[in-house]
Amino acid sequence: MEQNTRYKLEDVPLNQLEKAGVKRDFMEKMDQRELTDFLNGFRSQKLYTVNAKINDETYRLPAKIRLHREGDEVKVRIHPIQRMYIPDQFMGHTFTNEEKTALINDRNMGKVI
Repeated sequence: MEQNTRYKLEDVPLNQLEKAGVKRDFMEKMDQRELTDFLNGFRSQKLYTVNAKINDETYRLPAKIRLHREGDEVKVRIHPIQRMYIPDQFMGHTFTNEEKTALINDRNMGKVI
């Protein structure tokens, strides 16, 4: 028995995804539940690296993708994921790799600097 979804595989705008930097075979790598959720318009569970143009510079950013309908056309929505950036130095303190890891994982370095 075939499960009904909001969008069909043929509806997926592969040309838009390729333009964003997502390869055509990404759906083949999804398990059945993730593919069903994606075709129902939910955000992808996995992160995909997409092209983003900011101030005339191109960046590769991690993002989740989903399908949505605009009028009669199915389009792709891209949801960039913001990652915490810790500089090497801040206010005269040079962070060690252990301190950076603690800040990313625990949001706390465990000491005052």
